[in-house]
Amino acid sequence: MYLTAAMLKERNACEDQVILFEKEWPDGVKITKKAILRIVELGLDINWLVDNFLPPPVQKAYDEVIAPARKAYDEAIAPAWKAYDEIIAPAQKAYDEIIAPAQKAYDEAIAPARKAYDEVIALVSKAYKEATASVKKAYDEVIAPVQKVYNEAIAPTWKAYKEATAPAREAYHEDLTSARKAYHKAQALTLYKVLKDNKSCI
Repeated sequence: MYLTAAMLKERNACEDQVILFEKEWPDGVKITKKAILRIVELGLDINWLVDNFLPPPVQKAYDEVIAPARKAYDEAIAPAWKAYDEIIAPAQKAYDEIIAPAQKAYDEAIAPARKAYDEVIALVSKAYKEATASVKKAYDEVIAPVQKVYNEAIAPTWKAYKEATAPAREAYHEDLTSARKAYHKAQALTLYKVLKDNKSCI
C-alpha cells in the first residue's frame, strides 16, 4: 500500500494532517512497519487512515485486534480521569460561586446594551453591514468598562483556581500521555499486522 498527500486530500483529510504527512513524505510513502510507527510519532490519525483506506473486512479485523488495547487504554486513564475530576470539581465549584456576583452584575450591566443591539439588528437585515457597524461600535463602547470591571473582579479567583488545579492537571496529562503513547504504538503494530495478513491491501 502506498500513500501520498494527494490521496489524503482526495479523502478530505484535515489540512494539518496533510501538511504533516507531506512534510515528512513529499513523494508519498510505502506503508511498512517503520512508516506506520513514524505515522504515530507524527501524531497522524491512524483511525482515520483505517476508516478511509482499508476495505470493510480489513477494518473489521483491525477493530477486533485493537479492541483489547483500546480497553486497556480506557482502563489505564480511568483512575487519572477520576482523580482529576475529584480535585477539579471542588475548585470549579468554589470558582463558580465566587464569580457568580460578578457574572450577575456583568450580565445586568450589559443587558440594556445587548437588548438595544439585538433590536436594531432585527430591524436592519437589508442594510446589515452598514447599519450594524455603528451599533456594534456603540455596544462595544458600552460594555468595555463593564468587561474591564468583570475581568478585574474575577482575576484573583481565576489565578487561585489555576494554581489549585495545576498539580491535578499536570498529573492527569502525564498519565494520559503515557497511556496514549502505549495505545498509539499498539494501533500502529495492529495496523501493520492486519495489512500483513491481508496482503491485497499492501
